[in-house]
Amino acid sequence: MNPKYSASRFSTYESCLLKYKLSYIDDLSVDRTFDIQEKGLVFHSIAEHTEPGESYESVMSRAKDVIAKSDFDKEKYPVEKAIPVFYFWWQKYIEEPLKNGYSLYKEHWENSDLDGAPLCGAVDALLINEKEKRAIIYDYKSGSSSHLDGYTGQLTLYAYMIAKRLGIKEEEIPDRIKCYLFYPLARIKEANLDTQEKIEKFTLKNMLQYKFSIQEYEDTLEKFKKIVEDTKSRDWEKVNEKDSTISYQCSFCGFCGHPKYCPNTFKSGLTFPHSAKVSKIERH
Repeated sequence: MNPKYSASRFSTYESCLLKYKLSYIDDLSVDRTFDIQEKGLVFHSIAEHTEPGESYESVMSRAKDVIAKSDFDKEKYPVEKAIPVFYFWWQKYIEEPLKNGYSLYKEHWENSDLDGAPLCGAVDALLINEKEKRAIIYDYKSGSSSHLDGYTGQLTLYAYMIAKRLGIKEEEIPDRIKCYLFYPLARIKEANLDTQEKIEKFTLKNMLQYKFSIQEYEDTLEKFKKIVEDTKSRDWEKVNEKDSTISYQCSFCGFCGHPKYCPNTFKSGLTFPHSAKVSKIERH
């Protein structure tokens, strides 16, 4: 069983108990990718390898190479069109803080605990000012529309872990830690980006800040603590297809359509590709 909790693990528990059991109790994984996920992975790869001071030409050249080697519908998901947006964002929101005492951590893995339960999380871009004990958290989202719904818990968990590491008092967290989602691909296909002004406007529209109060912060952490306790006390042997939920989230679930592991989606007509395989994760 996977002992570590994360934002995605908490979200899975709330959305589908069967998937939670398969993923975190039975430790099963599926070597299956979805087109909608692939374009997100491509963008993350481009962003992850971008360096401070890198030229636009260099970023664009690398992006074209990564996109060309990837297997997703490039007409439906024009990731290349988002590179000018990303580059403007990078210069303004990454490079500017670096000039003011912040250090950058890309794809940063943070490990912590919540009342003894081990936590982990990967922050896409983390800026920390050690001297002032301040941090800026950015999470890239590749959705077709920009929104905070469904992601506030993830940002809260990141803020909690970073604040704990920096020794920031709870009442100071909303002021010292800023949390943002960045949607570079939101409505990118129909966007008109033929001028710098339009690029800037598009970028600002698709960067969302999550402003939370101390009460909201505490309530979210209490919810996570309760989920931890629920996962420990639940009889997982009794969880079966009746505990699965067919929803939009199935679009991203590797088990979707499998006759053995997710009978509900299989019976509804969704299919599991013959090329995909379910395997046991070996933990050491």
